[in-house]
Amino acid sequence: MADSDDLKVGYLCACFLGRRLRNDAWDASLPNPALTHILRQLDAIERCATVISRVTFVCNMTPDSADQEQAFKEVQKLITSRKLRTDIRWEAVRRQNHNISYGAWAWGLKGIYSDFDYVFTIEDDYVPDHVGFDQEVIQRYFSDEDAKENVVKAASLWADDTLFEHDRNQGSRALRGGMPHAAISNGVVNVSVYAKVAEGFRLRSPPITGQGDFRTNPDWNALQMGYLKNHTDAGYRVINMGQHYSAPFVDTAHGRYSFGALDGPALFVPVEW
Repeated sequence: MADSDDLKVGYLCACFLGRRLRNDAWDASLPNPALTHILRQLDAIERCATVISRVTFVCNMTPDSADQEQAFKEVQKLITSRKLRTDIRWEAVRRQNHNISYGAWAWGLKGIYSDFDYVFTIEDDYVPDHVGFDQEVIQRYFSDEDAKENVVKAASLWADDTLFEHDRNQGSRALRGGMPHAAISNGVVNVSVYAKVAEGFRLRSPPITGQGDFRTNPDWNALQMGYLKNHTDAGYRVINMGQHYSAPFVDTAHGRYSFGALDGPALFVPVEW
């Protein structure tokens, strides 16, 4: 494998600028709580990234929402007015909110990051937690030819035979589909393998629009559980990073959980942890 400093590594953050369920009382009282997520993303990336060269905030927008339009303007202003690291390209882009975060990542991987080697896909309410996370993950999981050719993603948590028993018990009792949404979506995509499957992520058609409530939306749950199925059906693999890292997770209905290697470092932590 080439030295990670020679690779093109991106950071694709799916953002929602509308109102949503919150745990943090301070954020809930703000007129634009989504902006606090962007601020925390900027702080964490500047502090922790070592090989990432481009950061894209893909803002999923609800049509005709004056509040979200204003929020997007504030996001753009925040990125352009703040003195950020010059070795990273920073940008905020917008799209209609089709197929929630998975749609945002598919859109960004195809239209923005198709010539990159690896791209981190992140929920806006989770941030990197230690310096050099990006280089460490790529070197650990994509250091041999087999992984480079056959692994589509290293996910924070993945339900396979490496899953710890405490994850199985916790997931079956409290969380939809057995696994928390952010824990399977946060991670790093191997772009060359992702591009081998024409359909990319298994998205919903017609697409899911709006944010909705994941606990009562069967389409949302189906999208969550199936978004990498096109690749696994084609014989490609997903790596469970929970073998080596802890995966903290906040559920607005049930509270806080930690998955994965409970004594290991956390790659990504909820901004409200």
